[in-house]
Amino acid sequence: MPGSQSCRKLTPIAAACLATVALGLFGNYKEVDASGDITPYLYAFHNLEAVEPNALIVSEYDGRTFSLWFYKATDFRKSRPGVVVAYKSLLVWPWYQHHLSRRYPTLAVPPYPGNLDAFMNRMIARNIRNRPVYLVRRDPALLPIFTTEPVGDPGIPLYRVRLRNP
Repeated sequence: MPGSQSCRKLTPIAAACLATVALGLFGNYKEVDASGDITPYLYAFHNLEAVEPNALIVSEYDGRTFSLWFYKATDFRKSRPGVVVAYKSLLVWPWYQHHLSRRYPTLAVPPYPGNLDAFMNRMIARNIRNRPVYLVRRDPALLPIFTTEPVGDPGIPLYRVRLRNP
């Protein structure tokens, strides 16, 4: 049978591929094992402890956002139920804007003006009088009507946004 001969020829190739993957996995496991890395926990813990109730955190960077999302949903689920972590890069999508509006009815989500930085500034302006607002970095696109101050983790802080005094 022609089919059975081709199966026998593929078996050594498949075995070689499997051996290569296994050697790569076991040979590099210690270098890529992040199970002992507590940096995401410490980042989220120190920063979620530092934010005021019902805060809006406009987050960037996958690692920071995922840490904040995970620990807000687990360790801080009961102590910080009103905290909103909004991922800046997703704010351009109507489905994400709708999700935020539906999940957090007291959060003001303005219409998207076609520019992410303008949207972020509008979102901050519409929420800052009703809830504390934080960023994960000092954003150069932040309008000059706002000022920031670091809070939380001294190594990787959040930045509390306030209206600049006239």
